[in-house]
Amino acid sequence: MIHLSILPSHAHLTHFSHGSAQATHPHSFRTPSNSHHADVDADAEATMVSWSTLQTLLLLLGPYLYTKSKSLYLSTRISLPPLPTPPSTQTVLNLLFLSALLFLTSTLPYFAPENIFTATASRLQTPTDVLFTRLSTHRDPTAHDAALRQRLTSREGRLLYAAYGPGVVGGCEWCVLDEPRTWLAYALPSLAWPHLAHLLVLGLATSRVFGRFGALWRTPAALAGVLLLAGEIWAVAFRGADAAANRGARSAAEVVWTHWRVRVWRGAGVAAVDAAVAGAVWASATRRWRYGWEGAEVEGMLEALRAVVERAGGRMRAAGVLRQTVLGDERLRGRMVGFWEREEAVGREVGEVAEVREAREGAEGRVGVNRVRREAHAAAKAFMKMAGKEVVEEEEGEGEKA
Repeated sequence: MIHLSILPSHAHLTHFSHGSAQATHPHSFRTPSNSHHADVDADAEATMVSWSTLQTLLLLLGPYLYTKSKSLYLSTRISLPPLPTPPSTQTVLNLLFLSALLFLTSTLPYFAPENIFTATASRLQTPTDVLFTRLSTHRDPTAHDAALRQRLTSREGRLLYAAYGPGVVGGCEWCVLDEPRTWLAYALPSLAWPHLAHLLVLGLATSRVFGRFGALWRTPAALAGVLLLAGEIWAVAFRGADAAANRGARSAAEVVWTHWRVRVWRGAGVAAVDAAVAGAVWASATRRWRYGWEGAEVEGMLEALRAVVERAGGRMRAAGVLRQTVLGDERLRGRMVGFWEREEAVGREVGEVAEVREAREGAEGRVGVNRVRREAHAAAKAFMKMAGKEVVEEEEGEGEKA
């Protein structure tokens, strides 16, 4: 009794009670369950190591990535003030919000297909008769249950159930357990139609019917939708790691239910893509990003320059009218001549001051007034020549049209 009390598990008690001479020391005996827990501990340790490595990389590369991300964001901003959201863009945002909401709602357990193993709290190795006996206590059996029962008599059928769900395993009549490609071919339509519907929504949201800003993001949105579809097919078709984990699973909690997990990933991925596309379209339409407004800053500068030129031209015309008025009145003309004569006399007096003369000579020596005058004269001649050439070309063009 003393030796039995120190044995670590019931398996040792059973093994020892039969009087077998193979009973070993408790510390040297390793049951399959202990081996499985050791593998789980090793996987957890590997996960901890990878997480510590990720933390180190974030500490090393975090500042660099933050600086680059901030500079990229600032480079996409535009200097012009933002605009209110156009009505067409608001329609696009409402459409994408509705799509994201529907796909997120589809991830709720209420809309998920029934999992008879989790519903009956059964292991993947539970005998078929016991499994369906437990299921009959929850609900009445159906015709689909009969087809599903035939498939779940083997381990491969149960692994396929975890990967493809009850609809494919119980509905495919021509699929073969030893041919995984037949199950994938049967499951492709059910995998593809949600993504095709999502691509249709993205195509409608990024069409020119709702303005040009949605069309700017048409290619990235379509590429993201196709990548979601390819990712889901890859997760189901290449499920080697999940199948290996399910073969060694000892309880229902350790089973990787790929079909139900992919449904959640799909809804979250579609919602994330819709949110990203909606944010990009909104930022472009409201002029918070440069994309789509590359020529807007140049147009704004030209518009501001045109306004300055128009104001200067108006002032020059007003000055010309005033000058003509002054020159046409004898009394005002005399006052103007007297003013300029006084200004000329004052200028001569100031120029004769020694300090002013010395400062002027020093400035001319440093700046090179003559050189500046020659360069200004050459620039003026070139400008006048170019302007005259444009005028001649315009006149010749008008002559040809006539």
